[in-house]
Amino acid sequence: MRAESRISFCERIASIPGCAHGETESRSLQPLPDVTRKRALLAAIGVALLALPAEAASAPSFSADVVPILQKNCLGCHSSAAKMGGLVMEKFDLLMKGGAHGPPIIPGKSGESRLVLMLEGKVQPRMPFGTDPLPEADIAIIKEWIDAGGLGRSAGDAGSRPLLQANDSNFASHLHKGDG
Repeated sequence: MRAESRISFCERIASIPGCAHGETESRSLQPLPDVTRKRALLAAIGVALLALPAEAASAPSFSADVVPILQKNCLGCHSSAAKMGGLVMEKFDLLMKGGAHGPPIIPGKSGESRLVLMLEGKVQPRMPFGTDPLPEADIAIIKEWIDAGGLGRSAGDAGSRPLLQANDSNFASHLHKGDG
């Protein structure tokens, strides 16, 4: 900045209607008391948290968002009864374990996860096998879930409860539909 273009703070606020220019110039800045500093820090943290991307706060839930997609499109071929490719998706821990080609999910890396690559047709055969590809919105949910860490229902029951049980009426219909 050139010296002649520098304008002091006092000169700037003098042009604001209702501002007491002389009073501002004579007042010296005093350090803030500890309580005020702590409040300012908490306020700054609050503003920073509000500025986080919406995606971080609304990562897809395994139970609410991913399980319905798997139930509808995958369990017909990837159940304990069918075990296509050695992959069983009835429980979270079995899904994460994978099948003949290893784990289908690499937490935090949807672009490297075999499940996503097969859903997108980048690895053959495209899934679900023998039927229409999943809608882009469903693939996006799965990708967001994986990128958010691919977490299960909760630490306590992630592997214990089946996604769909063999005595569920939907289970039999999935087996006969041939969805993969």
